[in-house]
Formats: sequence, structure tokens, C-alpha cells
Amino acid sequence: MIVAQKTISCYFASLLMNHWIFFILLQGQDTIVTILRMLTAKLCMAEEPMLVQSLIGVLATLFHIDCSAFISIIASLDSNQTAIQNAMEKWIERHIEIRTPYDIKRSIVGLASILACPNPLIDNIFVKGCRTDTSSSIRTRSKSVTMKEEWSMVPLRSKIALILLDSYIEAETQGAADLDEEEEWIEDEDDDDYDDYDDEEEEEYPAYSMYGEFLGDEDDFDSHLAGVDYLERARRDTDHVSQISVFKYVPSVLKGFQTSPEIFNQFCHMCSPVQTQYLQKALQSC
Repeated sequence: MIVAQKTISCYFASLLMNHWIFFILLQGQDTIVTILRMLTAKLCMAEEPMLVQSLIGVLATLFHIDCSAFISIIASLDSNQTAIQNAMEKWIERHIEIRTPYDIKRSIVGLASILACPNPLIDNIFVKGCRTDTSSSIRTRSKSVTMKEEWSMVPLRSKIALILLDSYIEAETQGAADLDEEEEWIEDEDDDDYDDYDDEEEEEYPAYSMYGEFLGDEDDFDSHLAGVDYLERARRDTDHVSQISVFKYVPSVLKGFQTSPEIFNQFCHMCSPVQTQYLQKALQSC
């Protein structure tokens, strides 16, 4: 059922990506508005991780095409901009759960498009920042049931920048880990006991990183878990998003974010000492 829903959403995304201008010109804007209303409503109600990932992917792709236009359309769905607020909250909250490498990159590119978008409607959106109820007293399991979580609210752009920075940190540390692993492998080749290596006793490494990124073979994982068929696989192979290096892409995005000094400073104040260190490294690499 979930695979079927994901497949439908892929066709849904393709329809919007390739024909939304056609819909507006020939059938009026009402058609695209109706589709976006269904998309955002479904995203806000969805809980199953792969369905949420799929719907976020649709939204991310649309925002990458024309962020300002789609932000304006979704914001116009109701008078108090609830649809765009709820959709952004869900995206920010569930980004960390996205598993397949292609969809992680697609979400990152979509968030980067929002960060760089000049549409002033984005500045009216605030999302959860950090927990504020964790330092006062011990939070037992029973208290967690009865006590509501308390969060600071931060500008959407600042939170997006923080997510992108964490993605850069993950890419940088993973690259260093890969290099160490390669050096270890070379050393092992000189070991006389190399031929006696027992595959059954091989240490099992975690399938996912702390940021939710799959650490195994990208192609196998995309096909198996994401439920993509050969047509979608072929499309992804030619999509420039799949060729993006997060390690190289994010610093340029954060560098551009510096042109908004007020919000950039808010973002900097949200960073931990470690995040600040990596932020400086990222900006210096541009």
C-alpha cells in the first residue's frame, strides 16, 4: 500500500513538474491550487515515514523549480497562511527521517531554494528551534506523558540554515571516515593473515548515520527501499540533483545566506561551538 502511495506521488510530482504552467495557461490557476491544497493537506496528515518522504520530495522539487511562485500559491490557500506554516513545520521536523540518498539531496536542494528565495512571505514563518524544557528538572517517563514539550520558535530561514549546516558536517565527517577506512584497508592488505579473514565474523556497521543518511550502496538502497521502478531510476540518474555533492553545495548556499545579516546572525547564535567551527570552515572553503 505504501509503495503504491509512493509511486502515485512520483507520478503526481512529474505531472506538476512538467505541466503546471500548462494547467495555469489552459485551465486556470484553480487547477494547480486544488492540487497543491491536496498535497499540503496530505503531507500534514501523513505519518508513515516513506509516505512523508515522498510528499516532501514532491514539495522540494516544486520549490526548486519556482520557489517564490509555489510559496505564494500555498500561502494563498487560506487567509491566515496555515497551509504553508503547517507544511513547513512538517518538512523541518521530518527531514532527518529521510532515508534514500537521492531524496536527502532533493530535500536539501528544496530547503536551499527556500533559504535563497526573496519572497517576504517566508519571513512570516516560524518553526520549532530548540527544546526549552530540558534543563529545569528531571523529565521522567510519566511526566513526558502529561507535560507538553516546550520549544523556542525561530525564523524558518535560520532553522533551514542550521539543517544545511548539519548536513555539511555529516558529509565532511563521513568523507573523513571513508578516507580512514581506505587507509585501514591498505594496511590490512599487508597483513599475512589477510587470506584467513572470516566474512562471517565481519563487524556490522550501522546502516544509517546520526542524521539519517544511509551508509550502504546508494543504488541498491534507492531501488529497494524507495520502491522506484526502472523509469524513475533512469530519471534520477539524469537528474542533476543526484550529482550534487552536499559537501561542496552547502557552503555556497550558506555563503549566499550571509547577504541577509540580521537573520544570518540569528542563525549564528543558534549554533553550538562545534557547529560554529564547521560553519567557519564551510564559509572559508567558498
